[in-house]
Amino acid sequence: MPGADPDQQHPFLRAKGMAEQALAGSGLDYAILRCTHAYGLGGLWFTSTVHGALATPPFTCGPGTQEIAPVLAEDIGAVVAAMDDREGPLGGTWGLEGPDALTADAFVSLLRDDDEPATHADGQAAAAALTTVLGTPIDAVTASFFGMSSRADAPDAAAAFGVRRTGLLEGLRATLAASAAIDAG
Repeated sequence: MPGADPDQQHPFLRAKGMAEQALAGSGLDYAILRCTHAYGLGGLWFTSTVHGALATPPFTCGPGTQEIAPVLAEDIGAVVAAMDDREGPLGGTWGLEGPDALTADAFVSLLRDDDEPATHADGQAAAAALTTVLGTPIDAVTASFFGMSSRADAPDAAAAFGVRRTGLLEGLRATLAASAAIDAG
């Protein structure tokens, strides 16, 4: 997770940082993959972002100006498989983000295919909005995480392991087609 650090203020990033630190100090061979927000079928961040984008008025966590570079879930799987197939020890940390970076507001506009401005909220207000659009309880810590920038902060895993990253529009089309196939099935 980008920003993972045992000294982080955010509890999720602090826990991830502590886990990374324990793994790196374990003496075992390891590979840490820090991915930006993932999209594809399922996944809480993507589901909440889609539901928020389609709400009236559209909604996003945070200020809307935070930079994100969502990565297709299948690309994450391809990198993990390439890591597993690599000969020899790994012992490192890599980052993975999608090839297209944009603001959260621009992502909402892309999902909506219009210029309707998104409303914004943080903390408990964002949690309440997400709980409403998802119909399931979301806490303020999760909502605050969704409102943060999400950009890779470690060496590029796709380049290191020879994986082609899927462009955002291509990945969204594939996700939509997969969803339609499930609905038709």
